[in-house]
Amino acid sequence: MPEKVELAFDFGLKDFYRIGEVEFWIANEIDEGYCGKFLFLFSSQTCPKHHHIKKHETFYIVKGVVFMEAGVRRFKMIEGDCFTMKPGVKHTFTSVKGPALILEASKPCEQGDSIFQDKKIMDALK
Repeated sequence: MPEKVELAFDFGLKDFYRIGEVEFWIANEIDEGYCGKFLFLFSSQTCPKHHHIKKHETFYIVKGVVFMEAGVRRFKMIEGDCFTMKPGVKHTFTSVKGPALILEASKPCEQGDSIFQDKKIMDALK
């Protein structure tokens, strides 16, 4: 992994190994219009369902297997698969059959742009 400080997110639910992820931010260049980070999921760990108002994302599976939900689509992604997520599309992903490492290339991450379906998460972000 890159020489970056890892950020462990439990999304305020205090159940990290079920709902959470570890992020390694490489860049979040708001003025230049891009962000790059690695997302690490332990086995069976889920990023909770959410969408973004402005952020456009591309996910590349570096290692592992991920079950992705994007709008009404539900599908498995394996190493080497790539998927683009447009703003406004509700999505969630879960690692299956072991841990997973995802490379995310996107528009910048900005405060208030992530809207989580779970009200408890939204309350924790306030």
